[in-house]
Amino acid sequence: MKLEKKYLDYIEIFQKSAGNISEACRNYGISRMTHYEWYKTIPEFKEAIDAVKESWIDFCETQLYKLAKGIVLHDTRRVQVMNSKGNVIRSITTTHDQQQPPNPTALIFILKTLGKSRGFIDTVYINNTDKEHVFGVLPKNEEQINKYQDLLLEFTTKSPDDVSKN
Repeated sequence: MKLEKKYLDYIEIFQKSAGNISEACRNYGISRMTHYEWYKTIPEFKEAIDAVKESWIDFCETQLYKLAKGIVLHDTRRVQVMNSKGNVIRSITTTHDQQQPPNPTALIFILKTLGKSRGFIDTVYINNTDKEHVFGVLPKNEEQINKYQDLLLEFTTKSPDDVSKN
């Protein structure tokens, strides 16, 4: 089924608003509820909206990689040479490229998301061979509190090499 013009028009606005639902709805003159209703009930609309979201993720990912690699800033200037009467006798265009270093924040983000297998993580994982919950359940008695404290102490005193072997 081909989408009606109103849906295609909205999808174009959605694309221009970088996938921001509130902005697209405001610019098109519909409520967010209408957007979600169309999304739930019209498979072709859902597919198109999902494709827009994916394209924006791809765009952001590309920009992130550029920041991580370091970017080149291009500075182009046009200078006009004038005679004593103020007439332009010659135009000169100069270009200057300046390499920016890699962006540390972009590097950290990429390592935390793609480098988990190499130890770039914020979350502490505990290999609990007893298959008991270590976090998320409050200990019921003094014995459990001591056991969890011992587990945590053991984990925090191991070197990263010891932890990765488990």
